[in-house]
Amino acid sequence: EGTESGQAAEETIADDSEQIEKEYDATKSTFTSDIAGILQDAADGGVSKASFSARMRSSINTYGKAAYLDGLQSGGVETDTLEGDDSDTFAGLLASQSSYVSDIASRLYNADETLIANADYNASLWANKTLTPFYQAGVISADKSGMYEWKYGDTEHCDDCLRLNGQKHRMKDWMAKDWLPQGDNLECKGFNCQCQLIKTTGKAKGSY
Repeated sequence: EGTESGQAAEETIADDSEQIEKEYDATKSTFTSDIAGILQDAADGGVSKASFSARMRSSINTYGKAAYLDGLQSGGVETDTLEGDDSDTFAGLLASQSSYVSDIASRLYNADETLIANADYNASLWANKTLTPFYQAGVISADKSGMYEWKYGDTEHCDDCLRLNGQKHRMKDWMAKDWLPQGDNLECKGFNCQCQLIKTTGKAKGSY
């Protein structure tokens, strides 16, 4: 009976996680489309450097907040606002992204704002790397002690992702060890990483 109840709990968590994953995927998809449009406008010469940078930061602000809220929901917190520590964490993430926007703008434009390079950046890779920290921050805030299992994505995997796949640890321990999907610590650097930490039950498994 205990085994059956445990399996039922895992199935319920899996179903809930799948639904929330779909919601976050929708957020990421819309963000990617928005970034692709901004990059295309830059490539067409239709926006100045200042306008390009403002639009990029606005998009990160809008969809970063949505991703953070998706993460909170994934961790079991239902809310549509960011308050207290969450608000502070979100502001810090926004600030850290600002330098990336400045860097890409400098690669695209001269100081006089004339275009010097085509906007040939891969929007999906850029968006994947940019949005994930907001989502993960929400999950960490809501469910630090929850048990999470590393699951492969649909791309080729680096040695770190291969090693971590199937391991189970509390979210706070994944964070403390600095092993998170799409993280800079991964051999693949996370740009094309589709791996995820999926909420689960049971005992910790693996040694990172």
